Amino acid sequence: MAKTIGLQQKDKNNMSKKHFKRRQLIIKKSFQIKYAVIVFLAVTVTAVAVGTDFYISIQGFLKQYLEDIPGVSEYIQSMNQIMYGKILVLIVIAVVVSFIVSHKFAGPIFKLEKSMLKVKEGDLTYKMYLRDGDEFTQMADIFNDTVAKFRKAVESDRRLAEDIRSGLEEIKVSDDGNLKERIEELKEKADKISSDWKI
Repeated sequence: MAKTIGLQQKDKNNMSKKHFKRRQLIIKKSFQIKYAVIVFLAVTVTAVAVGTDFYISIQGFLKQYLEDIPGVSEYIQSMNQIMYGKILVLIVIAVVVSFIVSHKFAGPIFKLEKSMLKVKEGDLTYKMYLRDGDEFTQMADIFNDTVAKFRKAVESDRRLAEDIRSGLEEIKVSDDGNLKERIEELKEKADKISSDWKI
């Protein structure tokens, strides 16, 4: 019985967190291309520098000590052609890896922009969800906590405003002699509206 309740609770927790998969590799084009180019250049320049140094060292060794052996010159020439092909393959791999890595950053930034626009439009029920493995999951949690705080503040302000409105309605129809006290009470409630915010 306890095991069943535990499984039901686990299922309920899993259902409350949305999982989704982005269908596009390029999400925020300008940012993602700029970031991919930076990653690509860093990886490519490093790989080419290390590879070229290693290759020149090996080639120098072969020419210096083994050039007199028949077939070494042809071997070096064929190695040069193979090396050019490998460099081309590595460049293609670097481009693909750059876009995949940039996607891990661009996706969450794109999602944050969309989420902020939703809140800007007044939707304080909106929650930001990121995929497992995305960067900035802590940022998404902070965003969701901030929006929840805004929502609670607006709800509190709405309750205070409703209390003030109904209090004014009571005063309007009342012949009560405590009018001054009732107005002071409503003034105190009005002063509490958005008092927690720096403006």
